This record gives sequence, structure tokens and C-alpha cells, in this order.
Amino acid sequence: MTAHQAEQSLLPTSNELDPQGVAKLKDVGMDVTVLNAGEVQLMQPPVLAEFIKTTPDRQALVDMIKQL
Repeated sequence: MTAHQAEQSLLPTSNELDPQGVAKLKDVGMDVTVLNAGEVQLMQPPVLAEFIKTTPDRQALVDMIKQL
């Protein structure tokens, strides 16, 4: 299985963490870090700010993500 195939197989169907999915990513050499809710709140603003600075069509993508 390629990294891309592993990633595609892990598209979330719920908000629950899938331990088998994490294992699949690790098996194909990807580094995986699982954040708790507090860490997500802490990391989201700087990650979003960098994303907005460096990504074409950034606002459209941010708007789409917020709809999820």
C-alpha cells in the first residue's frame, strides 16, 4: 500500500480516532501525531495563519473546511 492509498483509506467517517488507520500510516513511513482537543485549539491559529500566507485560493479552502 502506498502512502497515498493509506491516506485515502483513512478519510474520517466520524470524529473518533481509528487506531488501525494510524497504524496504516505508520506502516508506510508517515509520522503521525495525534493531538488532544486542547492541543488542537492551541495549534489551530498558527497553522491556519501559515496556511493562509502560503496557499493559493486560501479563503475558498478555509471556507470549505469550516463547512465540514
